[in-house]
Amino acid sequence: MLSERAKEVSRRITPHERGGSSPAACDHLARYIFAADYVEGARILDIGMGTGYGGACMSQVSNFTVELDLDESAVRAASRAYPCLGFLVADAGSLPFQSRVFDLVTCFEVIEHVADPELIIADASRVIRHDGLLLISTPNAEVGPMRVRRATGCPDHVRELSRAEFETVLKRYFKDVAVLGQRWEHLGPAQFLRWCWLLLVPIAIRELLRPVTNRIRHLLFLDLDPAGLAESVLRASNHWPAPCSDERSRPVTLFACCRVGPENDLSLGTEACNSVNNRI
Repeated sequence: MLSERAKEVSRRITPHERGGSSPAACDHLARYIFAADYVEGARILDIGMGTGYGGACMSQVSNFTVELDLDESAVRAASRAYPCLGFLVADAGSLPFQSRVFDLVTCFEVIEHVADPELIIADASRVIRHDGLLLISTPNAEVGPMRVRRATGCPDHVRELSRAEFETVLKRYFKDVAVLGQRWEHLGPAQFLRWCWLLLVPIAIRELLRPVTNRIRHLLFLDLDPAGLAESVLRASNHWPAPCSDERSRPVTLFACCRVGPENDLSLGTEACNSVNNRI
């Protein structure tokens, strides 16, 4: 389902490594810390796990965690880094689990890599218990159209959703949906200059200058460095998921909390639990 380019990019961000893309790294770390508040004693499925660091974060308090990715090489690397976790190579649009198995499913920055995001959302709703949660994120199509993203280094994004589209598709499968946002961008001169930089300066030159620009951003406190970042600082930053309530600004990333609801319960049997355990 994912292109080779998408697989490569999905493994690129690791928050605990200094010198990466700091804003994106802080966003990723914030999502998993947010998720960790809901995982005590839970059975977790992490779809599109990338390097596996998120599952390691959540597994400290969860019952068990399954890390799933389509890329075999990424799974092998992550399983060596985090041998305490269970890993599985599988397609996110056709999950190899029986229904109503997991208490929490996380799917961060995955659905924009496929032509039909609804396939992933639909199957995620199937494997979540009636009282369980889906935590899902995706880039906001209303902040920098996809043609801009392709020009600025994200050619692997196949389809991005607006807030309305994101909420609509989620409500087809979940009773309760709360859409939040990360990294709110206020429209103004700073945002205009940022997009001029991204559009007018070739990718190769921007990559060459990245160490310098990253350093300037840190000195000006425009970014947080995820290496050794205090959780309390991250929770207070604009990387932390927050309600979409300010009409004057738009989030770079859409983040949703979704509950299936009891009317869709298919009842979890012992054989379903055993099936998951056997797979990991």
